[in-house]
Amino acid sequence: IYGQVGRPDFALALHVIAKYPAGKIAFSDGLMYSSADSVKITVRGVATHGASPQLGRDPVYIGSLIVVALQGIVTREVSPIEPALITVGAFRGGSAPNVIADNARLDITVRANTEKTRYQLLDSIKRVAENTARAAGVPDDLLPIVEVLSEGAPTTTNDAALARRVREAMLGGMGADAFVDWRQTDMGAEDFPDLVNVDPPIPSVYFEVGGTPPEDLEAGTWAGHHSPLFKIVPEPAIRKGVEAMTLSALELLKKP
Repeated sequence: IYGQVGRPDFALALHVIAKYPAGKIAFSDGLMYSSADSVKITVRGVATHGASPQLGRDPVYIGSLIVVALQGIVTREVSPIEPALITVGAFRGGSAPNVIADNARLDITVRANTEKTRYQLLDSIKRVAENTARAAGVPDDLLPIVEVLSEGAPTTTNDAALARRVREAMLGGMGADAFVDWRQTDMGAEDFPDLVNVDPPIPSVYFEVGGTPPEDLEAGTWAGHHSPLFKIVPEPAIRKGVEAMTLSALELLKKP
């Protein structure tokens, strides 16, 4: 992946984040972000007139059963103390109120905090989709087509020893007041692991820099990422982000 530039000894990255006060630094010694995979399910059926449903196999109905059944993977197959998420974000099917179509489509995002759970969810989605269709009378040659799109994003996990080292460097230059406690409040994902998950892995740290004025956080008037109301105060976020990254780089560039 690094070609002629050579393999780096370490990798650092940062991300501005709305849930923390502007300029405050937050990161953990381990997990930072969940995995993320996109799954497309093409539900196949047999078209017929809406007045004669017994002559067909309704993909909208079958797709609805699949949507509900997928939630049973999270609630009944994964430990209740293990984060896991399956969200059907889009459901497309049919073209007229009096026609049962021959296909429908589900678009899904799948999130997990461990690679083991990640692949458990992906395997279970295929099993649930196919067997839900079988239970609805769909023949094997028309079972749903389940596709995992692209490679997805694996979990983002900091190297513990490196995280402690750069935190000490930041503390020395910025003081304890520069930090807030890191906490996972959602299952967002990052593609940073694509740069470091090589063989052997590159020790890496991903940290966050707050971007919201404290008064907006207290008042509850701030907006999260990917919102049309998303708003970051640039000066403290950029200044503290550059300072934290510079202190970390200077520490890691020291000769042994």
